[in-house]
Amino acid sequence: MFSLMCSHYENVSQRKFLNDLDEKTGVILLRDPTGTVQGFTTFLLMGHEHNTGIISAIYSGDTIVDRLCWGQIELFRMFGGLFRQCLEQQSTPVYWFLLSKGVKTYLMLPLFFQNFYPNYLAEAPLNTQKLMQELARKKFGPCYHHEQGIVRMIPQADRLQKEFAVIPENKRQNPHVRFFTERNPGYLDGDELVCLARIVPSNFTRMAQRFVKENNR
Repeated sequence: MFSLMCSHYENVSQRKFLNDLDEKTGVILLRDPTGTVQGFTTFLLMGHEHNTGIISAIYSGDTIVDRLCWGQIELFRMFGGLFRQCLEQQSTPVYWFLLSKGVKTYLMLPLFFQNFYPNYLAEAPLNTQKLMQELARKKFGPCYHHEQGIVRMIPQADRLQKEFAVIPENKRQNPHVRFFTERNPGYLDGDELVCLARIVPSNFTRMAQRFVKENNR
């Protein structure tokens, strides 16, 4: 896992990677037919008392897929399984609390959710904005910059290697991509955009419904 991290990110610290891993509730691995790890995502289950009551948040940590596996659907299946577990095991409202360091991560949101924030289609409701701020402050403290809606790690965070961070010309006119780069202009330096989506069947896209149902077989 660490070697996969190093092959995609700059400024990577093994100590920080292991400390982050120890903090997480779990990790989901993507393996090829030989058993070699070709991708992974880590997650942390957070409980939080909001003004509407107790909620649960699944914080997504590092998510990496080797370029040889780009375009495959196994990563979507991984998240579908995770969301399915959330719905089955949590009795409180559940949210996906995500930091988007790169555009590929941000684009997971419109693939899975009808409503997510921030997005170019609508401002987040005030109560949702407040919840995002509370979760970001709780998890990241002074590294969270409220006015920008980003997390900027201190000391300098790891960041995507340029070959993975540069957005292809044919993707730049995608409104989601354009919005991401406008809201997180420092993404090349490792800034991360705070994002939130409610994990509930009525908020799933058709693709999300497919992958969640697959994990119920």
